[in-house]
Amino acid sequence: MPAAKREVPNARRLHEMTRREKRKALVRSLARGTVGTAALLLAYGFLPLAAETNTGIVVRIISAGIIIVLFVVYEIHMISKAEFPQLRAADALMVGVTLIVVVFASLYLSMSKASAPSFSETLDRTGAMYLTMTTLSTVGFGDVVARTNAARITVMMQMVFNVAFIGLAVKWISYTARRRLETSDRALGDPNE
Repeated sequence: MPAAKREVPNARRLHEMTRREKRKALVRSLARGTVGTAALLLAYGFLPLAAETNTGIVVRIISAGIIIVLFVVYEIHMISKAEFPQLRAADALMVGVTLIVVVFASLYLSMSKASAPSFSETLDRTGAMYLTMTTLSTVGFGDVVARTNAARITVMMQMVFNVAFIGLAVKWISYTARRRLETSDRALGDPNE
């Protein structure tokens, strides 16, 4: 017997909802985003992340890239079927930025453990997270700096990634949410069209 096809709900806008429905949707969305963010931060805090060899670091960089791309593709798919695409997009961005921060902090931690002179100081988890956040926010205080070419290349990769990939991900995610709402409006026969 074939599996029943799951029905996709019509997309809804927050301003079209009652106060109670809106509050419930917002709480559910905030909970989903918070749980995803907390899970990533807990994994960063407790999982053994430091690779001790250059080969291990390269494998992690490639794996991290694949994970981030798969995450974005999955979230775009989920937004395209979400009842509240705007909220799902906000969740995706919240968790997605956290994922990127955790990935780069893990890379910096691994590099520092594999080669102490990679940075101006040996990084622990907090130091690696700090370097990632100062690079992401473009503040770059200068107290922790990359000293080896491999470390500098990785920091430059994060800079490019921050601008290009995060910008594209935000664009794709917001476009998908908008498109989902427009498609739902056409299906319902929006009187404004």
